Amino acid sequence: MTSPPHLFSNVPVFLAASALDEMQRIVVAIEATAKLPAYRAAVLSWAPEIAQRDFGPVGALMGYDFHIDVDGPKLIEVNTNAGGAFLNALQARAQRACCSDVDRALIGARDDRFETSVIAMFTAEWRRQRGAGSPRRIAIVDDRAEEQYLYPEFVLARQLLLKHGVEAVIGDASELKYDGDRLRLDGDEIDLVYNRLVDFALDEPEHAALRAAYQDGAVVLTPQSAQPRALCKQAQSDIAVRPGGAGSIRPSPGDALAARRHWPSGKCRRP
Repeated sequence: MTSPPHLFSNVPVFLAASALDEMQRIVVAIEATAKLPAYRAAVLSWAPEIAQRDFGPVGALMGYDFHIDVDGPKLIEVNTNAGGAFLNALQARAQRACCSDVDRALIGARDDRFETSVIAMFTAEWRRQRGAGSPRRIAIVDDRAEEQYLYPEFVLARQLLLKHGVEAVIGDASELKYDGDRLRLDGDEIDLVYNRLVDFALDEPEHAALRAAYQDGAVVLTPQSAQPRALCKQAQSDIAVRPGGAGSIRPSPGDALAARRHWPSGKCRRP
């Protein structure tokens, strides 16, 4: 497998601890706001039909995309099909520290916490919907997966899962088959789909089998197609915390302040 160009930068980028702390505060604010009943009601009032039922999973490996400028971090997107975690973990293990501060920062990245955290995350997603046990076979799914720029990451994810005793396959969403009982890929039953599609409502014809299996609860899908905290991807604050938004929504003062300072302005893009 040939690595795509520019998959890794040859220039290190250093992030101030204060910026990381600020980003974590923003994520906490998003998560808290998204749990408010009034927020969920406002979002789901116009969300696609597929988003109306909550099966339990909260979204494995979801991401929060930030840009850093002179005023600090700015949230760009709540990313339901975020990429890069497996690649960054690989790079961290291979990286050499250029100074003592960097060496201390890399200590955690060099141990096996990433792998165990990923396995625990998928297990937790499974149990949020199924109640107990673990998935036997996970499918890492995208459109034309082998043509994707981040296909090397799919391979890393599969290797990690296999290493920890979970059967894992990489597949094209159009090749999934659903018989009304079980979702299958190449004839094998799929228990959980690690969803890397950008068709968040699963509206495309080639995603019909996955959509039907998901709606029937026949497969655990994570991230789910339409997480309430990500439905308004570019400007959740227009709904939750800005004047003129849904007036009955009342996040805590701290969460509202974090949103106003770090969420971009603009109008919500509705599916």
